[in-house]
Amino acid sequence: MASSSVPPLPPGPPPPPLVSQHTRVREIDAFEYKAAIETRGLETVPKLTSKNYRDWQSRMSYFLKSRKIYDVCTIEQEDPPIAIVDTMNQVAMQHLCASVDDTIYNSIFADPTDLTPYKVWSLLKEKYGGRNIYNMRDTYEQWDMCYLNSTLSDYVDRVEKVLGEFKSIGIDITHSFVACGIISRVTRARRALMDSLVVDEELISDPYRLLNKLRQLAKHDSATARSINSKNSNNSSTALASNTGYKQKRPNKRPAPSNTNTEWSCNGGKHDPRAPHPPEHCWTLHPEQREEYLAKKRACQAANANCPARNFR
Repeated sequence: MASSSVPPLPPGPPPPPLVSQHTRVREIDAFEYKAAIETRGLETVPKLTSKNYRDWQSRMSYFLKSRKIYDVCTIEQEDPPIAIVDTMNQVAMQHLCASVDDTIYNSIFADPTDLTPYKVWSLLKEKYGGRNIYNMRDTYEQWDMCYLNSTLSDYVDRVEKVLGEFKSIGIDITHSFVACGIISRVTRARRALMDSLVVDEELISDPYRLLNKLRQLAKHDSATARSINSKNSNNSSTALASNTGYKQKRPNKRPAPSNTNTEWSCNGGKHDPRAPHPPEHCWTLHPEQREEYLAKKRACQAANANCPARNFR
């Protein structure tokens, strides 16, 4: 009976051992603990809530990549991990738990048993960025409130944000219904835009191209508004300058009299020699003359006649 024999290996170096694809972290060689533990820049990442997963995931990904710990969040590792990967896991967990609100922290991080950055990252994606009925309802509510009720540029920004939310939960936005919905909400307020939007059939299959078209129209609106405002401002400035010049050329028919005289003053029962009236007509020395003058003035006013100006002072 012939014994079975294993065929010899071909000449050359031995083949590399089979290693699972999810065990290799590409960032190990570039990882530095002091740089990874640094929290500078984390304040720019918004706290994760049930409403802002897409924005949080995008900003947090950039932050984790800059610290060379993004792979431990997105690639599953063997258990137990090697020492350097375990350190990377601890740093990543510290950054992740610091970037969520209290409600999410209590529901996920309160019990740290068997938690890894990969499990946390996957759980957050499934719960707040997955295609479930709750996320779809929240995103549709945002879509349902997108109407052209302000400027065209603001409408484009809001629609673009909602389309990103749809993509993040796995909904196809290239369907013609999406573009038709965008167009219908614009043309309700501005029917004149209908012809310029429906003439290009490629806009129906690419909502982002449609939004670029609307953004160009918004820039045209802004430029037109600035031109009109500038023209109105120039006209107002010209009219104001003309009126000001006319007023400056008009002579003062009746200059305002000066009620104060800082050069002389009769008071304290004494006559000031610099005063334009003689001592015998000084009201300070002769207060009865003031009473006589006021009595004559009141009599003239009562008779509705012109009172002669005082000629003795």
